[in-house]
Amino acid sequence: MGTIDKREEGIRAPVARVEVPAINIPDGGTTEVTDEVPINMTIKTIVVRAGNATNGITFTLKLTDDNGAVHLTKATIAENAKTVLLSTKATADFDEFCMNGKVTVGITPSGDPGDGGVDVNIDLYGV
Repeated sequence: MGTIDKREEGIRAPVARVEVPAINIPDGGTTEVTDEVPINMTIKTIVVRAGNATNGITFTLKLTDDNGAVHLTKATIAENAKTVLLSTKATADFDEFCMNGKVTVGITPSGDPGDGGVDVNIDLYGV
């Protein structure tokens, strides 16, 4: 996991990026796989980079705070694609929200990814 936070450097448009460690959905996996990351920001953009699964599947992304409250659930994220979810466009993909503390990032496949499984990478951008 990496965090790139330039907010203390006085940059005109301070943005932080939290890179969630790669989440691996194993061959035969059909349940949610999670990882925890520390976050302290208002999330404005989410980038999901999903690998190429042998079987044609989609994913559901879920962000849960350390009190168990689900802040975001986004379904039908394509495999073998980079999906950019924006809170800032006219028809937003989600409403921006604040998170602080250990955040659980979960990915649920719509079915078995097939031989070798598949990796999903998620980057959270905010201020």
